[in-house]
Amino acid sequence: MNQKVLYAGLVIFSALLPLGAENELRIVSPKEKNGVIRNSEISQWGAFLQLQSELKQNQLYRLTGEIRSLSGTQEYTLSLRSSIRNNDRGTAGTEFSPFCWYVRPETTGKASMLIGNAQSRKAELEFRNLALTPFPEEDWKKNLFTDSEFEHSAGTPATWRKTGAGELHGQIVKSDFIGGEKSLELKSGTVAGALESMRIPFRIGHTYRVSFWAKAENPTAVHLQFHVWKNGTKHFVRPFSCRPDKEWKEYAFELDLPESLITEYPSLKDGFARLMFRLPAGGKQVLIDRLILKEIK
Repeated sequence: MNQKVLYAGLVIFSALLPLGAENELRIVSPKEKNGVIRNSEISQWGAFLQLQSELKQNQLYRLTGEIRSLSGTQEYTLSLRSSIRNNDRGTAGTEFSPFCWYVRPETTGKASMLIGNAQSRKAELEFRNLALTPFPEEDWKKNLFTDSEFEHSAGTPATWRKTGAGELHGQIVKSDFIGGEKSLELKSGTVAGALESMRIPFRIGHTYRVSFWAKAENPTAVHLQFHVWKNGTKHFVRPFSCRPDKEWKEYAFELDLPESLITEYPSLKDGFARLMFRLPAGGKQVLIDRLILKEIK
């Protein structure tokens, strides 16, 4: 089936694009203008862009596009109505950066997808190049991170957000990495903090390899976690630590997820995890690049 990319614009009124075959997006928001769309569904819960499509139960999809904020850097939310397990969060900076939202519907039929800011009725987020595609079987063996070398990102990476009470800022900066001109800079504050990715899909009963390149002007401990958390269940965490220095080096670890883990960690049945980088307090600075997560067996 042909993939379809849809655009819309800044005129603030409701317009519907025809809802045809599966995977086509119905944009419940402004008409097209200059290839950009602004979230415009304003309610007591915030300001959102609303999308609709016919989706199949338990089929994994990717919603991709670019996002930016017109009102300063802010956290944004992504949600599939009537499906708490598909909720997600990222960070929108003031320049367009790519995002990738993985969705696995719990029912078959018309689904409403909301992207916006639940804390503000004037979020002023803009989007472009939106596309919804089913996740093909062969892509499990490829990198599950889009823009893993950060070459298409600018300013604030849209698929990451600060989490916890501490300070940890993630910014896209120019670098001397062998694979391009940009890298993700992690910088801690006066207390330790963490930067967490949007959700990444996985399949129980398989093994994954996580790898990334890193460097730091001063040797610094970097802690990476693959974790799955859900209210009312035991927190699944697999940690990895390294200590980058002035030279770019690759760091990697394997993650085995046998089906027997489900008994102790029932949240693994949802099939979504997050990666989290942690840095110690004290203004530590590390560059990250070529981040890869893929199924190896």
